[in-house]
Amino acid sequence: MKFINNSKNLRKWSAVGIAAAVIALGTLASVIPAQAAATAKTATTTTAKTAAQAAATNDTGRIKDILALAKQGKVQGSDFVSGKTNIKAVHKLWGASESLGNGYERYDFSMGRGAYDFGVSSKTGIVYDLRFYFPPTDPSRGLSQFTFNAVIAALGMPETVTFNGNDKIYTYTAGSHQLKFVGSKTAPTGKSSSIARINVYTPKANV
Repeated sequence: MKFINNSKNLRKWSAVGIAAAVIALGTLASVIPAQAAATAKTATTTTAKTAAQAAATNDTGRIKDILALAKQGKVQGSDFVSGKTNIKAVHKLWGASESLGNGYERYDFSMGRGAYDFGVSSKTGIVYDLRFYFPPTDPSRGLSQFTFNAVIAALGMPETVTFNGNDKIYTYTAGSHQLKFVGSKTAPTGKSSSIARINVYTPKANV
């Protein structure tokens, strides 16, 4: 029997195989980071989209809660009622206020609690305009502000849109009261201004 020496052929094919393996590994090495980057980008986009959707849902619930309180003549953080509460009751519970003139008084609690203004009838002493100023945005403490666009998304178009100086005001009916969302009338291109304060105004008490 004659044996054929294939050592040269084996070395040849081994070299070809190794070269092919190196090329394959190089291709794989370039593909994997690209795939990883694409996956990471998709995950980041999805996370951002989910966060935006969650924020929008949260804003809608928050705005509807504000409307529900307004129908009672109230704003968050107090039990005072526009159209019913006498300013003496506010003084008794919260102490001395800061006079703003024109029948308005202010309590500014800062520290994430916001500020309150009371418009008071000079004849009856009854509060007819109850305002709440949202505290500055601070994500670390869960403090955020929503926008005019968020208000429209939650409540639909306002009954009236008015302007006072640099303020834009969206007004909605809330039972026997008016709920007003107030923010800057100017905003960066493509953006919607944040709401700075809300008013619960009771026309019949403004005497």
